[in-house]
Amino acid sequence: ISQGSDPLEGKFKLSFNGISTHPISLPSSALELTQKISVLPIGDFTISVETALDSNYQHFQVENSFLITFTGFVNDEQPLLSIDASWVSNGATILVERVRSLCCRVALSLNGVDYFSRNNGALIFAYDKKIAAVSIAPQFGSIEGGTGVNLTVIGLSHSTVESDSSTLYCMFGEVEVIGVLADDMTVSCVAPAYGIEATVVVGIKFNGKLSESRASFGFVPEPIIDFISPESLPSIDISTVSIDVHGSNFDSRVPVFCHFQRILPSKDDSMQNRRVANEEPVKAIYLNNSLVQCPVQSWLTLQDFFSLHNQDWAKNATLLEGAILEMSLTTEQDWIHSHTIPYLPSETVISLFPRCAPRSGGTKIRVTGENFAERDSLACRFGSMNAELVRFISSKEIECTTPQFNHFGSGAHVVEVQIANNGADFSSSTGFFEFYDHLIIEDANPLFGEAQTVIGISLDDNAMKTKALEKQPGTPSEPFNFLSSYANPKCVFNHTEIVDAKVTSPTSVSCAAPPCRHPQGGGVLLQLSANSGFDVVDVGFFVYSATQKVPFRLEPNHGRKGGGTRVLAKGISGSFVRDVMPLCRFGSYTSRAVDINRDEGYVACISPPNSVNNFASSVAVDISLSGQVFTNFSVAFRYDEEVFVRSLHPSRGFASGGTDVQVLGGPFANSHELKCRFGTNIVNASFHDTNHISCLSPTLDQVHEVQKVSVFSMAHNPEIQTISAKSEDYVNEIHTCKTYGDGTDDLRDDEFGRGFILVAPGGSTNYPLKRATCWLRHNETAGTMHEALHGLMPDGFEVSRRGPFARESYEWDIILPKSATFGGQTLRVVENGGGRVRLEGTNASVNCTLSQTGTQKINGHFKLTFNQNGFEESTSPIRHNSTNEEIEAALESLEMIHDVIVNSNSLDTNNTGSGAYQWHVTFNSLRNAGNLPLLKTDFASPDAKLSGTGSRIEIIETRMGVSMDVLKFTIPWNSDDFSISLNGIEGQVLPLGSPASDLQESMVMDFGLESVLVERYVSKLNQQDEYFILDIAGNSIAKDIEVITARCNEDHSDCFEERRDVSLFSTSDASPFGGHFKIQYAGSITKPISVFATASDIESALEELESIGDILVTVTESNRVDEYKVPVTSGHVGECRNFYIQFVQAISSPPEVMNGHKKPHLSTYYTGDLELLQLSEGQIMGVPTRDAAFSDDYQSSVCEVVKGVDYNHGGPVEFAVSINNGADYSMNNPTFHYHAIPTLDSIHPSLGSITGGTTIRVRGSNLLQGFIRSCIFWDT
Repeated sequence: ISQGSDPLEGKFKLSFNGISTHPISLPSSALELTQKISVLPIGDFTISVETALDSNYQHFQVENSFLITFTGFVNDEQPLLSIDASWVSNGATILVERVRSLCCRVALSLNGVDYFSRNNGALIFAYDKKIAAVSIAPQFGSIEGGTGVNLTVIGLSHSTVESDSSTLYCMFGEVEVIGVLADDMTVSCVAPAYGIEATVVVGIKFNGKLSESRASFGFVPEPIIDFISPESLPSIDISTVSIDVHGSNFDSRVPVFCHFQRILPSKDDSMQNRRVANEEPVKAIYLNNSLVQCPVQSWLTLQDFFSLHNQDWAKNATLLEGAILEMSLTTEQDWIHSHTIPYLPSETVISLFPRCAPRSGGTKIRVTGENFAERDSLACRFGSMNAELVRFISSKEIECTTPQFNHFGSGAHVVEVQIANNGADFSSSTGFFEFYDHLIIEDANPLFGEAQTVIGISLDDNAMKTKALEKQPGTPSEPFNFLSSYANPKCVFNHTEIVDAKVTSPTSVSCAAPPCRHPQGGGVLLQLSANSGFDVVDVGFFVYSATQKVPFRLEPNHGRKGGGTRVLAKGISGSFVRDVMPLCRFGSYTSRAVDINRDEGYVACISPPNSVNNFASSVAVDISLSGQVFTNFSVAFRYDEEVFVRSLHPSRGFASGGTDVQVLGGPFANSHELKCRFGTNIVNASFHDTNHISCLSPTLDQVHEVQKVSVFSMAHNPEIQTISAKSEDYVNEIHTCKTYGDGTDDLRDDEFGRGFILVAPGGSTNYPLKRATCWLRHNETAGTMHEALHGLMPDGFEVSRRGPFARESYEWDIILPKSATFGGQTLRVVENGGGRVRLEGTNASVNCTLSQTGTQKINGHFKLTFNQNGFEESTSPIRHNSTNEEIEAALESLEMIHDVIVNSNSLDTNNTGSGAYQWHVTFNSLRNAGNLPLLKTDFASPDAKLSGTGSRIEIIETRMGVSMDVLKFTIPWNSDDFSISLNGIEGQVLPLGSPASDLQESMVMDFGLESVLVERYVSKLNQQDEYFILDIAGNSIAKDIEVITARCNEDHSDCFEERRDVSLFSTSDASPFGGHFKIQYAGSITKPISVFATASDIESALEELESIGDILVTVTESNRVDEYKVPVTSGHVGECRNFYIQFVQAISSPPEVMNGHKKPHLSTYYTGDLELLQLSEGQIMGVPTRDAAFSDDYQSSVCEVVKGVDYNHGGPVEFAVSINNGADYSMNNPTFHYHAIPTLDSIHPSLGSITGGTTIRVRGSNLLQGFIRSCIFWDT
């Protein structure tokens, strides 16, 4: 009985000589089979089970074989049992075969006529039963061979083997090895090396013949052991329940056994006197193909080698030196691995410093004790939570970083501190430690004075409790108490001065200010610590001897009520506090100053809107130089209503200025601070009333157009790779049937209207016809053809008809729905018998072809693999139609890839719905600078598989990445701070975890390296900071730069420094900057211009153009990172040259051409707002960039820096009003339009009657319609 894909279930019957059993259930036992077969006329019989049914038969394909021996029949061979398996589950097979049979009756004749046998009975000659291998143990072994196996066989005996000189072999597939017959049913042999993972049939070869076999043997890769955890054990009190064995190639079908041997060496190191204890092997627990667990019992300690009562031996490192646990791993027959696990003396905790810390974690605690081991597994536990970091100092001292403690709501909570050298078995000897809520200061007073000033500081216990419960609800513990035996409060001044704090109540302390280090006084930051200065909370700034004696003044002292006025507080005479930006207080609103000038003694503030002060019309202003203590002068600042300009009369004037402009709006103030602004020119205004002022327009200054031309190369041009998920167009399968005729007469049906019959794929054209249509006519419509094929084609199919063609022939296209296919088969025409073609006409015939094979759209998942420097990683499965964000997340999850930008587009150009897609991946970080290995696809795992016609993943390099030198250094996790040293000069010391911007600023300030860019990453593997430096200018600093890391004790009085080289992570492969370009303006183009051209070179090239008269050019070039103003969206610019072109004389359009000669179409050049120059890149060398993965490369740009205003032609300017001397201006302003000055060339007539009335025509230039209002005759 062989099971198929479905669970084995149902019933069957057996029949013999016309008699049937009752139904026999599946699965069946030998007992039930015996009971049911007993009704058959087969006489005596026995039934035995060859292979017992597996208890998990529902989940595996198994065989169940029963041997029925007909003991009642001895003279004749019997017919085979027959089977009725109509009620058996799908896929199951029941087969009866003859294992052995009688041959013949044997009789003896002396004369060839008369035959006789013994006792007048028949002698029976029986054939030997066939040899068969039934089972094998073990069923799996190493692909390297050497596994001893036992085969259970039938049909073989010692007498058979011994009587034959042939060698007995075991056959593993086609490989034969020597076998040994252990008993009549067992053959032993050793599995050969097979080389690959495979399952083969194992049988017997004897006397040159192969046996049948139901036995199979699996060759599997040998498990590879990478490491175990824990790697050590305590000598006593083991709490570890298992030893985790990490590796690969573990197989749930191949059990692994763990063997333990405890060894205590002798004092004289002799093998004879050592103590050894062997334990019974235990079966490992299989978790997955890379992890199994060896169960560990508490008795695996060394306690039975020593005293059970006095356990001091467990702390004696000398006594336990060399004590080990030998752990060996085997399968049933194969040895895998052995590992030596040392026994370590018990850890002891003696003291902790400090003994308390905030619940937020991160405090470094010094733990003293005995028997600490310098191991990666060294662990420190606070209650039930492990420390974030553990640093080994000596066997008697370690440093533990407290975890974030989120248990028990709020308040202070005491926990045990335990140590485990192996990270699992924690010491029974403990210290105690207190966690407390983040300290919140309620009050501190006074915060100014002199040395020895006593400052009282109190905590806000209720706020601390509320804040803590917001983060971690629960039953609160006891509130924090400065009187706790675990607390040691300190005050910290300016980060460096730590002084004792005197406890005055459970929630308050006091401390005396130390001497001021700066003779001029000033402010220092005051902080409070509950644990000896390890963790601090800001209290405020303590100001030594404030010196501001007289009031300051505000300029301006009023501004718009919407805020935003820049106000200068002048006359500041106090001491500015180093590294502290002063504070400005407007009423109840406080903000930081935006600028200070120590030499001139002013502080710049931005006024807030009056809404923050209950819409007050004025507020008092005070300044704090220390950031804490304010002056007490209350200088007034008045809020103004918003000023608006409703109209200008006139709104136009001549470029020469002098137009008296009447301004309506308001509210205006009668003050010398009243100003009008025409563009950038500011003039005084005359006050008429709050809604009316006037001012004279100033002369329109000549402003020349300035445009900037930039040419550049790239210092870091990111690699771009394109991933394409391709497939064939998603199309329908089409079957085409055609009728033909090549005579002179038309095609027609026979006299009964019969033409032809079609048979669908899977049918039969022989009688009886299967899957056939009814009779079809030669001119069936699409509808009737569809009706005839209904039921034979997949649901949703369509039919179209073309014709008639010559001789009344037609074509029908049978279009299957998408995804439906007949697998290459097509419709057939019945050609013989009664259903043969009945069409009439010369050579009339019908033919069907598969004119278009149907396709499947792409579907499924794939993985991407990135291999760099021998380290290979694969992403998680990626959907075939993933979004840009999903591709980015999958790639950035890899350790070796940082910061990619993904753009995408469809590859289904014919819009068939195939799902083909394409992603362009830009590797934008310095971590992936330069030319990168190509991404690869990974389909090795079952969860990465694509389906669809022609589906595949293709990856190409769209743009090769290039870069200048990139340097890299790593900061060890246990460092406190670091700095950069260049050419022997040490830069600013930065704390661990500093952002890249801080390091970049340090390199600019300390070494003048304005051409470097810094990026920081945190390694996903070890969480260490990695810094990458791009040397844009190519300064070759790699050989002269190093990083200095420091580890310090608790009070930073002693630090250990270590110097490390900065490695060259990526060498420069960027091509040098050079080449030339051309500039086009108003239809003319220059000759080639070198990228290294001087200002005079640019001037000469442009002034040769007819459209440009006179220009001025300045050139700048810099590698400073923040000076690049070119349109680059990814990567970093290297060399860049900016040409600033000021147009003194130019025209705005191509010159006219008259008689083959060019001439300006204006009498004077136009110098107002000009069109932008255009660049023809020519042959710029160096590394180009691109805006996105699918746009064109460019290496240049043009932008307008200053818009030109032409005095000769005028132009519009913005008009605005200020009532506070230009600090604020009106909003939503009108435009005042300057016009060129009219010139008078002639009048006609030039004389007239003294009585007036003569009409005069005036001719000239710049006479604008609607603008000329009057002609003046003398004063009239």
